[in-house]
Amino acid sequence: MSMIHGMIRFDGRPADPESLRSMLEAGKDACPDGAQTWFSGGAALGLGLLRTLPLARVAPGPVRDPESGLVIVADARIDNRPELRGKLGMRGNENFSDTELILRTYLKWGGACVEHLTGDFAFAIWDEVQRKLFCARDIFGINPFHYFRAPDCFIFSSDISSLLALREAPRDLDENAIADLLAGLAMEQGKTLYRGISTLPPAHCMSVTASAITLRRYWQPQAGEPIRFAREEEYVETYRALFEEAVSCRLETGGKVAGLLSGGLDSGAIAAVSGRMLAKQGHSLSTYSFVLTDEQRQHERDEKELIALLHGMTGINGGYITTRDFSGGPADLPAIPDAHLNLGHAPYLAVLFQRLDAEGMRVLLDGYGGDNCPTCASPIPLQEFLDGLQFARLTKYLSAASRSYGLPAMRRLLRMLREHFRATAIAMHSIEELVRERSVLSQALQQRVDIRARARENVRFQTQGYRSLAEVMIHRLRWAEKGFQHSPLFAQSRVERRFPLFDKRLVEFCLAVPAEQHNYDMNRRLMRRAMAGLLPDAIRLRHDKSVSNGPGMPFFLRENREYYISVIDAARNDAAIAASIDVQKLRKRFSDALPASYIDFMPGPTMRAFNLLLFLQKHR
Repeated sequence: MSMIHGMIRFDGRPADPESLRSMLEAGKDACPDGAQTWFSGGAALGLGLLRTLPLARVAPGPVRDPESGLVIVADARIDNRPELRGKLGMRGNENFSDTELILRTYLKWGGACVEHLTGDFAFAIWDEVQRKLFCARDIFGINPFHYFRAPDCFIFSSDISSLLALREAPRDLDENAIADLLAGLAMEQGKTLYRGISTLPPAHCMSVTASAITLRRYWQPQAGEPIRFAREEEYVETYRALFEEAVSCRLETGGKVAGLLSGGLDSGAIAAVSGRMLAKQGHSLSTYSFVLTDEQRQHERDEKELIALLHGMTGINGGYITTRDFSGGPADLPAIPDAHLNLGHAPYLAVLFQRLDAEGMRVLLDGYGGDNCPTCASPIPLQEFLDGLQFARLTKYLSAASRSYGLPAMRRLLRMLREHFRATAIAMHSIEELVRERSVLSQALQQRVDIRARARENVRFQTQGYRSLAEVMIHRLRWAEKGFQHSPLFAQSRVERRFPLFDKRLVEFCLAVPAEQHNYDMNRRLMRRAMAGLLPDAIRLRHDKSVSNGPGMPFFLRENREYYISVIDAARNDAAIAASIDVQKLRKRFSDALPASYIDFMPGPTMRAFNLLLFLQKHR
């Protein structure tokens, strides 16, 4: 991704050029295609460029409109350019970068411009006449935007580390955010680990003046107007067209395209479709898959055989990464507390970034997001049938599901009833398991923040009482938008991640179609049917996705167990770390649980705690 930075002074003093240069310098390794700045009085904007779009769509720096005096800096990929050009009355021979196109929409619609944009973006527009800054972020927060308010000054950046390059940046940590991270909860809206640094929430825009910061949510997932087609095939045809458009938009680049590939449906579908599209252009998709070594495969399973089926398909140039490809040790890995990327995968990612950079890849397609909506595998909640007393519909659903899963219809109904009445109790049990067993929070931190109360209010556990499958998907999308953080690991790499399954048009369609289009005679129905003839059936119809996306990590962690234990032992008497982390419990995970059972080791919460420990050591 490119990085945007800015400083706006509201006290009449000029913006400090050195502060802007410090932010650009902090992010320069990830932005190799140059940097440009714009200064005027109390305003300073800068762009560190990673060129990931065709040249004609790239603005190399901040852009100023000479008539209005508005200035914009943006990290953006706009996917509905033809639609916008029509709305704006632009002539066919007029060519604008995506940044200029956003500015044109702002000139026409003001703050409502964001409701007309489709794509991934973070931008800021400075209005010198009104002394107002307008900022916005895309609906799923794919492109990051962080900021803080200092006396008479507002400072923002794509990257927190760039903000921390400034002496005035807040550095006090927020223990509520630390507790949420350790517990695997979604962080509070707008929060970061730093008490004084905020993040603009997904699907929000913000106006900043001398006296106020005003946020507005401009989009949220909702079922919308129901879509009903006369023919069953129309659902599949429309879904396939929207999915292909989502992939096609994300193939727009001035360079090479790569993809993360497992043996699952989502990444496989993206690879199959994008490979065909690129082959027609004389190019190919380079895929990277995390697999086991031959030695490790004697003790664990991976998806290499399924992945190999995709390697033989049109336009796909496949490669593998194992833990043995990482030449360093755990001390060479970044110490970044990241709640939503299991940093036990860091050896794979370290190798991935090296290969992407060496091979000149600028775009990485990622299958994350399908489970939240477009390929949701959840069954239809019983309440959807009870509303309106739709017993005939329920009978058909039970019959179809029983044929597919080999489960008698009555047993299926009993399972639905059990899930319907036990939802609240299950949530409460899960909270206790999270706090007492899985998380590595210190007792003191649990009590200071009242972690059980926080968990009860957190979107992660607001799972009871769904009235429809659409509500299930909406909840998952809200979890995704609160939980998805742009990983610092990727922020410092020279590659832009793109997520076809987080496409606004595809998501809105999936929320509006009948629930049986998602789950009836099989789950993930729309994608499975749309990929008929494109994906091997061994992947398309697969229902046993139970293999880790980071195979080989148990071996890596066990081989380096003494290193992890030594780091933990060195922190045993550190009061600041003990205030947040149960150091003894963390040590037992490595000394006792890891050798015996990787499941009991609980890699997610354990590695989050270990990396937070390293972070806290360096933070001092």
